[in-house]
Amino acid sequence: MRDSWHKYMSLGYVHTVAFPNGVKGEGPIKDQVAQLLADDSYGAVEVSWVKDPEEREKLAGFLAEADVDVVFLACIPMMAQKAYLAALSEEERQAAVEVGKKMIDEAYLYGARLMLVGSGPDPGPENRARGLEQLAKSLGELCSYARSKAKDHVLTITLENFDREMDKKFLLGPMAETAKFIRELRKEHDNLGITLDQSHVEQLGEAAEESARLGGECIVHAHLANCVVKDPSSPLYGDKHTPFGIPGGQSGPAEIARFLEALAKSGYFSRTQPTRRPVVSLEVNVLSGEGSPEEIIKATKEAFLQGWGKADLGIAPRFEV
Repeated sequence: MRDSWHKYMSLGYVHTVAFPNGVKGEGPIKDQVAQLLADDSYGAVEVSWVKDPEEREKLAGFLAEADVDVVFLACIPMMAQKAYLAALSEEERQAAVEVGKKMIDEAYLYGARLMLVGSGPDPGPENRARGLEQLAKSLGELCSYARSKAKDHVLTITLENFDREMDKKFLLGPMAETAKFIRELRKEHDNLGITLDQSHVEQLGEAAEESARLGGECIVHAHLANCVVKDPSSPLYGDKHTPFGIPGGQSGPAEIARFLEALAKSGYFSRTQPTRRPVVSLEVNVLSGEGSPEEIIKATKEAFLQGWGKADLGIAPRFEV
């Protein structure tokens, strides 16, 4: 693919893996986000909670001036607080929704158009039906709250499906189940979708093209990421967001190319998305490989560029650059 990716999408980077202090909502987050976006390759950035009110305002002010798409990662503070949207206990579920509403407020503060959540832990086969009922109620309430708080745009809630048996062990889960579940809810809540994550596809033992086909029009966001799934003894086993091309890893440039092609075949780059352009973000943890953070971030972008050079999206560009 020789055309600029800017014609097809906004390339993003996940702040919380580039600067892991962000997982705790602490540190000079505004300056770190500015450091990422100093590279004009990126037309999007993914951020999470910021505990300090002054730092929160700094980040909001910076993002208001930046010409980028913003994705807000609510799954991080929600997991940290054990706020699970599919909790079987109604009291716990309602508490999780309240946390989610606070995250929606923060997402709007940053001008985010997408807010990413997860289902929470799998309660086991005997309780999955109940968990899905609880999750449906929670997502419906969050979608309604997001619409009620909208001003110039409506925030879309996007569910990222995780592994069920390897690491996170979440309720959702296999893409066939996830897509069926989200598609039904979208009949009432059009500000709801799915995040397709390359490493989660591997952890679920699925294939990118089939996962993208099943997700179809529900896919509103995507992550490029690697993982180790064949060696449980590896410290990088599971959902560790490892650098591309590492020994024992599942993905390098060729797999990036295939993932992008799978997204294209699903119509992801051709549909109007909640973001200004379809967002594909790099999610590689600077602590999960050798080299300085700057070297790993640089190598991650280089892996993307190599993958982009191999990809054949087979569609006409949608955007002028």
